[in-house]
Amino acid sequence: VLVLVWPLLTLPLSVFTLGYWTFWVVLSILWGLLATIAMVILPVYESKSAVLGVLSCGKVVTKERQAYLDGLAEQEKLQDAVNSFDEVEAQAVDPVDDVSADS
Repeated sequence: VLVLVWPLLTLPLSVFTLGYWTFWVVLSILWGLLATIAMVILPVYESKSAVLGVLSCGKVVTKERQAYLDGLAEQEKLQDAVNSFDEVEAQAVDPVDDVSADS
């Protein structure tokens, strides 16, 4: 878009006046500054939880981290329930073996 639109906007004036040239220079500088700010600020903002975690050596617990930890706790509860079920099942008497022992 910029490769075509930017030069096309300069065609109405074949020779730039000082004011028109100043406008294009200021516009170029603003465009570059805004693009630079967006390229630096947006990624840092999107990964603020990771940045806070690194800078605080893991002491800051963000919402995402807390949700992850809560998920791990739920997984541990489920695994404990499965393990206890397996233990009960292992201790249960097999009805087929019980019948054959009686005869």
